[in-house]
Amino acid sequence: MSKILQMPLFSKGCGTKTTESHLISHPVLTQENGASITKHENGPVARALETPGIFYGDEYNLVKSDVQKRLNSALDDRCEIDRNDGVKIMGKKGYWFVISYNPSKSLVQRDLEESVADRFVHLHFEEMDSTMLSYLA
Repeated sequence: MSKILQMPLFSKGCGTKTTESHLISHPVLTQENGASITKHENGPVARALETPGIFYGDEYNLVKSDVQKRLNSALDDRCEIDRNDGVKIMGKKGYWFVISYNPSKSLVQRDLEESVADRFVHLHFEEMDSTMLSYLA
């Protein structure tokens, strides 16, 4: 999709240990004028918002519910996210937030948080068509 739309792709393979720091921003220790300071480096969601680009979260349903809900402001009309350092990242027109997951009726595997699922258009695929696979290659 990134090739088709000619937009940069920011992706994250998600799992049960994926935190908002992996997705939004994380602190990094750097040096300025001889002093050590902490700055925040944007994660893939924040970079997709401000570029604009495409965020792709694979196996997004494995992310804990509270982290999924934390991103709701990026998925509705607000199109923004607050970093932990207080900086507000405003989404530029045209950014995409795409996720994939394998829905399950299993008690072990999570499904999407309901308030998150409501913010997406859901497409169900049995198997990707071979012409699409060859186009993407």
